[in-house]
Amino acid sequence: MQNIVISKNSRTMKITSRQSQNLTLRILRQRGKVLLHCSGCWLLLVSFLLALSAAPTSEAATGGKRGVSTMTVNLYVGGGTGRVLALNPADPGYITNLIATVTGIYYEIVASQPQVRLEGVADAIAARRPDLVSVEEASLIRTESPGDLIFGGTNLATHVVFDYLQMLVDALAARGAHYAVASAEEELDVELPMLNLQTGTIDDARLTDRDAILIRTDLPPGHLRVSNPRHGHFSNVIQIPTLGLSVER
Repeated sequence: MQNIVISKNSRTMKITSRQSQNLTLRILRQRGKVLLHCSGCWLLLVSFLLALSAAPTSEAATGGKRGVSTMTVNLYVGGGTGRVLALNPADPGYITNLIATVTGIYYEIVASQPQVRLEGVADAIAARRPDLVSVEEASLIRTESPGDLIFGGTNLATHVVFDYLQMLVDALAARGAHYAVASAEEELDVELPMLNLQTGTIDDARLTDRDAILIRTDLPPGHLRVSNPRHGHFSNVIQIPTLGLSVER
């Protein structure tokens, strides 16, 4: 759950975020406060201070007060990662099946053309220019070649193949829409063996799943300031016994 407190002209707006299964934004009014539910910004706490801007004619009806625009996007990793969970560790062929499955998922992600997909997301954000963007599934995919995991090694894969969050920020900047990461939270970090179809080696593929909040940096001075960024997780976790993982949410 995320709380973002925005102080605006001596009035307070409280924005609360919970994960949902869709990208819908629901605004509820309770006791003079606005509760905005958006999917996928995990426990990111940011305090914002909005100063008054010169009020154009269109703002006259609201007393010159500036609103806050938001948008939620899901970047989607690009492959069916859930197939790994369907494997049975008790199966004598588990390691072989694991390598084959991870290999298929990795190349499925590559074939999904993450750069092209994120360019489309950047187009949608740039067209609206919201003040805040909630980003789900901001995947970071890294490899180690050759890998050592299959031999009991513990070296982490560090070669960056795709950094969805940075790719999105760069694509926005190329469109003249300037955003920065106000806060980000790591949700899952898992490394598994795969077959490198180019070299024939057994590599390690590492997927780090993140959620983040982007904030506009190209507004006039004083229109939007960010302070005290925080993040964290819910107290409960999702257990994945087949992989020995506890997924923090």
